[in-house]
Amino acid sequence: MTSLYQFRYSTQQDLALLLPLTLALSDALGEWGSPSENSDGNEDQLTAMDHLEFNATCPFYRYYLCAKDNELVGFVWFGQSDNDRSEGFVDGLYVKPDHRHRGIAAMLMKEALSWIRNVDCHSVILLVNPQNSSAIRLYEKIGFTRKNGLADTYAIRFT
Repeated sequence: MTSLYQFRYSTQQDLALLLPLTLALSDALGEWGSPSENSDGNEDQLTAMDHLEFNATCPFYRYYLCAKDNELVGFVWFGQSDNDRSEGFVDGLYVKPDHRHRGIAAMLMKEALSWIRNVDCHSVILLVNPQNSSAIRLYEKIGFTRKNGLADTYAIRFT
């Protein structure tokens, strides 16, 4: 089913297209908060765009995208940890609801793990909402295990 989709690494030109997906993920996670009654919402978008621009230019981070008919439908953001370059992270995985359950998240994660392994990281860590059972099933299927008994922290080691 994923043959209908195109997968690629992001470019600077993708940032405007990536912004709505990033905001959708942030809304789901409650990261940027909701705009105040006196705000037009532009502050949240500017903060998210600044975040995207920084991540897109950092040599230690990557966005891997999924598109269908020139529309971005999913992404994963990942890279090397700032504190320990031998540890990788996945800090954002999102697929639009209409495109879920088609193997897209698995393909995005597969590429993220491949990139992280290729830059000589020995492990990957990620956080997940303990209520997000479908994401947890995906991560466990890939080989992630709960770290130190924490409900929201999963890790995988490369051998």
